[in-house]
Amino acid sequence: MGFLPSTSAPKPTGVATADKSKIAAVKPAATKSVEPTVGMSSDEVRTLMGEPEEVLTDEPASGSRTTTWRYADGRSIQFDHKHYVLSVQR
Repeated sequence: MGFLPSTSAPKPTGVATADKSKIAAVKPAATKSVEPTVGMSSDEVRTLMGEPEEVLTDEPASGSRTTTWRYADGRSIQFDHKHYVLSVQR
């Protein structure tokens, strides 16, 4: 007597199979802000925006020094004396 293989292959044990109906749709990762924001360092702004077209420094008698970076697209970013963004203007 001989051995004949069966017509259906046995299911492997211990192997996980994905149930496609239970897999959630993959959402794209959230994108980082492409706009400078208050509190960013000057290094972060430079990385994000590149070098400014113009740099203006103001040291009023009754306050601390501020620096304003102006860009060709019309944006002006004002930094405090510690080089953190105070304001962003379009």
